[in-house]
Amino acid sequence: MHKTFKLAVFVIIILFPAISFGQYDNSSFREMFFGRLPNARAEAMGKAYASIDGDISTVFFNPAGTATIKGLEVNASFASPYYLLPELKFNYFGLAYHFNKYLTIGLSRNQNNYGMMYLRTNESPESVVDSGVMTNNIYTLNIASQPIKNLFVGLNVNYMIYGFIDPKPKVLFFDFGVIKKFPIQQNSNFQQSINIAANICNLNHSKMTFIGSFQHGFEHYNNLPVITRYAANYQFVLKKHLLIDTLNTLEFLAQAEFDDLLNSDYLASYHFGAEVKLLEILSFRAGYYHQKVDDYGNPSYNKDFISSFTYGFGIQLPFYKLIKLPLNINFDYTSLPQPTYTKNKSDWDNFTSYTLRLNWRF
Repeated sequence: MHKTFKLAVFVIIILFPAISFGQYDNSSFREMFFGRLPNARAEAMGKAYASIDGDISTVFFNPAGTATIKGLEVNASFASPYYLLPELKFNYFGLAYHFNKYLTIGLSRNQNNYGMMYLRTNESPESVVDSGVMTNNIYTLNIASQPIKNLFVGLNVNYMIYGFIDPKPKVLFFDFGVIKKFPIQQNSNFQQSINIAANICNLNHSKMTFIGSFQHGFEHYNNLPVITRYAANYQFVLKKHLLIDTLNTLEFLAQAEFDDLLNSDYLASYHFGAEVKLLEILSFRAGYYHQKVDDYGNPSYNKDFISSFTYGFGIQLPFYKLIKLPLNINFDYTSLPQPTYTKNKSDWDNFTSYTLRLNWRF
């Protein structure tokens, strides 16, 4: 049974690139799938997180990552601004409960809040047809499991609601992911491990249909992106207690990730990141990413790729190790430049992202 399951997972991962999908317009839903991330830690480590486990915000990157959450976890993230939308506010909320190694269930919401928006007709630009506060939301039900030791699998059921005009377009799509952990060496002083991961977002190739309420015959659809992620990380923990008896002295993580779209020639990207954690309290992070973008047939003005170095820090309060209170609190922060898509110099404001994460280890 175990061999059959492993083979099925392997075949699914191998066949990801062979599946054919309708083309995705790489300007559609850009801020929902390629904008702000639901985790300041991921933003700081090269905008990658698909091989990380034990965090509810991994739902966005790889649904298998929640399989190793301890007890109950609550996560909230906020970020702003976003390029030409200085008032756009991204917020994320997620919670998950780990019942046992075979079952973790999580719920989350990704939201981009654009503020008040107005709809006008082409015939009369001054005439407002409709208006309202525009919020685009993705609600996710996550189910993750560890059916075999150190093999994590997960499934997301996503429900996306877009725009402010009634009826609001809605669509259902699914994600699937796997993570395999390989412990390298374990002893009383240190431990090492490697994670290998793969994920597919929108595996059912969903598309969103738009129906206009103010024009006869106004109906069209846009394909959602079909995103695959292949990732790996190396983790080292120096457990030898040098300063505080109950805390690890040093933890180090290095990760690499490749993201690709099965239904677009653009937005493929490479990601690299690292983190150093001191005494399980203070974390320093850095990373780099490189992403292919569309120059829209004007290479003299538009770039055909964007890239950026990233950085940030985090503070953790492991009360469950310090005073035996079963609580762990994490705060993560980053403030980063927004890379320009044109070859002309653009003075975009930095965006800031911060995350608060609470974990009750029952």
